[in-house]
Amino acid sequence: MGMLPIFETKRLLLKAVTLEDEPAYTRHFVNYEVIRHLSDKVPWPYPEHGVRDYLTDVILPHQARTNGSGASFSRTHRTKSSAA
Repeated sequence: MGMLPIFETKRLLLKAVTLEDEPAYTRHFVNYEVIRHLSDKVPWPYPEHGVRDYLTDVILPHQARTNGSGASFSRTHRTKSSAA
């Protein structure tokens, strides 16, 4: 898989999605007000292992197939302790 760029600011980190992002996705995917704007294909209520399945079955293979050109990025808010 091609390397995706990492974009950093004082407040944000934008990087390729990895399985380490699962907890953040899980926090938001259990909120219907977030999910309802994504797609009518997203099941509700969201299944227990839905995020991991979505990452391993959809996002990560897509990143690998497109060699990074069709990448999905993970946005992380930096805290004062994580900012360089």
